[in-house]
Amino acid sequence: MYNNRGEIAEQKCFEFLKNKYSSNSVSFIHKGGSDSTVSDIEVLKNGNYVFFIEAKDKMAQCGQFVVLIGNDKQFVYSRHNHFPSNLASDLIIDYMQQNFNLFENVSTSGIAINLDNSYFYDWIIDFYKSKNVKYIIFIKDKKLQTNEISNFVIVPLNKIHKYCEVSACYRVKKSGSKSPSKNYFDEIKSLLEKNKIAYKKLYFKDSKLYLNANLQDDKIKLIGNNCNFLLSQKNDCNFEVRQLSNTNNANVIFSIKLKSEQNECDLKDFEKEFL
Repeated sequence: MYNNRGEIAEQKCFEFLKNKYSSNSVSFIHKGGSDSTVSDIEVLKNGNYVFFIEAKDKMAQCGQFVVLIGNDKQFVYSRHNHFPSNLASDLIIDYMQQNFNLFENVSTSGIAINLDNSYFYDWIIDFYKSKNVKYIIFIKDKKLQTNEISNFVIVPLNKIHKYCEVSACYRVKKSGSKSPSKNYFDEIKSLLEKNKIAYKKLYFKDSKLYLNANLQDDKIKLIGNNCNFLLSQKNDCNFEVRQLSNTNNANVIFSIKLKSEQNECDLKDFEKEFL
């Protein structure tokens, strides 16, 4: 079950691709969800990895990196970012440093970064290339039940400037979640017992922790002594267990907005990937 706006778009895009393009030689694996370090949809051809497809709502966030303020009043690219700094992020941080008084007291409401958006396109492309993404698929209307191709736009990563508007802001945002390590297994079991949550099985699969249980709520938060966990429903009786971050960091956050319809030549090039 998916309630988050991004997760709903992601699932619908996955179902469309699977139903439209799966064959004896081509398959799609849904990999994304709450794990931002992995792209959304893996494409396999004859059982071998080919590339990833990122799935987006028509308006969505499109990557981020943490920027901290050092003791010397200098903005610095956090060493905890999964993606290394590049020319675009360096230029963005230089701009923030030149306008230090504007950005130093950032809050959750955020401050727009008024730079040439070509830097934002460059960062987004480099970021998704690092995750082996070749295309981004957008859904135009999540409320529609149809799997018609007219409700989707498939964009080659290197052509996002032709299809999308981009922007960036600096704002405080709670860090994301991650899969808990096996060191937390006993603690999570204790929290389940403390909260009187009955379950059939708690198990690791592909480095992720899952709970097999018949629960009424699709999201349940477990409050621990040192960290918190979230049970998020994936199908009827399976929940993924995620460890929630305790930190609030200031991030440069990129946003993307679909502005153009599908170019037929780009769609044909995409479909040739599965021949």
